[in-house]
Amino acid sequence: MKIPQEFLTTVAKRVGVSENELEVLTRAVEGQAMTAISQQLGVRKDALQKRLGEVYKKFEIPGSGPGKLAKLEQLLISEYEKQMRSRGQQGVSPTGANTSGASSRWDLSEAPEVTSFCGRSTQLQTLERWIVADKSPVVAVVGMGGAGKTALVRQAIANFGHYFDCIVWRTLNDRRDMATILDSAISFIGDRKESDALESLRSSRCLFVLDALEQSWRSQPEDCEEIIDLFLQSSPQSCLLLTSWDWPLNHSKFGDRSSEIRVLELGGLSENEARMLLESSSYPDLLQSDLIAELINLYGGNPLILKLVANHAEILVSGNLAQFIKSTTFSVGQLVRKFLETHYNDEIPSLAIEIASWLAVNGDRAISLQDLQANGIVDPDELWESERALEGLETHSIVIQEQRHNRMGYFRLSSQVTQEITHQLLAKYLNKIGHKSYTDGNFKSAKTDLKNAVRYNEALAPAQYNLGATYEHLDCRDEAIAHYREAAKQQNRAAYAAINNLARLQILEGHLDEAIAQLKIALERASDRVVLAALHKNLGWGYWLQNHCGLAFDHLHQSIDLEGDRPAAYYLLAQVLEAKGELEEAIGYWKKGLKSERDNHKKHPNTWNLPELEIWQMMARQRLGTRSPEFSS
Repeated sequence: MKIPQEFLTTVAKRVGVSENELEVLTRAVEGQAMTAISQQLGVRKDALQKRLGEVYKKFEIPGSGPGKLAKLEQLLISEYEKQMRSRGQQGVSPTGANTSGASSRWDLSEAPEVTSFCGRSTQLQTLERWIVADKSPVVAVVGMGGAGKTALVRQAIANFGHYFDCIVWRTLNDRRDMATILDSAISFIGDRKESDALESLRSSRCLFVLDALEQSWRSQPEDCEEIIDLFLQSSPQSCLLLTSWDWPLNHSKFGDRSSEIRVLELGGLSENEARMLLESSSYPDLLQSDLIAELINLYGGNPLILKLVANHAEILVSGNLAQFIKSTTFSVGQLVRKFLETHYNDEIPSLAIEIASWLAVNGDRAISLQDLQANGIVDPDELWESERALEGLETHSIVIQEQRHNRMGYFRLSSQVTQEITHQLLAKYLNKIGHKSYTDGNFKSAKTDLKNAVRYNEALAPAQYNLGATYEHLDCRDEAIAHYREAAKQQNRAAYAAINNLARLQILEGHLDEAIAQLKIALERASDRVVLAALHKNLGWGYWLQNHCGLAFDHLHQSIDLEGDRPAAYYLLAQVLEAKGELEEAIGYWKKGLKSERDNHKKHPNTWNLPELEIWQMMARQRLGTRSPEFSS
């Protein structure tokens, strides 16, 4: 970013940077190498590095290595951006003068803060050329989830946002209505009615960011096209800047104006950029490991996955990076197999599936047939079969071939398959992180990670279940039911656990017949011990409320036999025994329920209690208050 010298000087003097130190700082943030600065100023390189070291101390920049300059630049950018926003809210441009005569205003309330950003200089220059110099009316940044599209656009605003009179940012990943978003944006831009939208965009230089457009392409394609058409008509004043996983738009719909639409495809970080990103990791051994290059390559330089692994190493890596890479490599291969079997049935032979799986675990590197032979993936004696397998994969657009100067064919997975696998990995990791927050009682943090998990993979039943449970804990019943229903569409442990929770909510609402019917079906299909125990418990509860004491008694006992450390079954069984007149036996189960609850609380002090469990606990204390004083408080 070209940080204005006046701003840099003011901030540097505020922290006590000397004139000599400011001189080297100015040149360093402009991107000049230390050797070049040394030659220009006639000062030894080590002396200049010492001056820069003093600058880092005064700005309180931690760490070591080349990443310190990037951290300092980021701090300066953030500070400058805050100043721009503050002045913009007062109707003054960030440079202090308003050359267009219009008020300069920013609405970045939905934009994330830029906490770390490295590399991408070429892409930033491209965006600046298209948006500022060429005045392109529509610019899209596309790429798989986690590639850094949002961060790039946020950084672009920090770099050249001051060229605009007005900037509005809207994020669309909650399936919001496009028409309503446009109305609010136009109102902010020009304080005019919807009918004057085009006039608003033509009368001032506006930048309108629509982030995470991929869901809207599917649910509201006509609205997306209308907004794009609106900005094409506003040319050359305002710009629509989009981010999306893909770009499904048919340009021919816009005739001659389609050439004004620019699309930037964003791939992964280079190894050097990825290392800079990981430098501030909370897992300090990561960069020192000789496996770091393998990790970066395995994920194709995807910034989000790398940050998740680095910042949540205690959850994901468990301290053993080699084992983590090995298990991830296996998972990636399995995901590719599942993807091909799901989408192509028996059309893809087993050899082709093996080749595709191996390409997947080699990240974004293109691989030749000789590489496949050298690594034992294909048999050198079966060259014809290998070539046929690669041709088949290419025909189905599973792999793409690129020719190099040696005329040898190199193959890589197509972006469609790579995106699918990457999104499934992201969902898996985010679900694991979100579940840890959930068990720790950090439900708002859990909600954020789990919402992202289901965004990347709606079919991931564990994430849908965990998000439903999180919403239930946050007292958002409708949202909880919606996500439980999504989880229940699958045929796995999480699906049956979701059916169990849906039935529990139905019992609370008095829909006993419907709840019991669902529980009985799930009980026939589930095999997990914990889920079976929960299903028996809720069946016992439903039958108890229907006055079927015998059936209730049997199911509650089965629940206890499967999982004897859950208090709910004890409390319910105590109530059944009371109804049967067996009061002394009931007292024993009230005691067991309270003891189980206390033991669980010691193991998991942050565990959230179901509302009905708190009621039953109160009943137990009332029953035992006179008999056992130790249970009365």
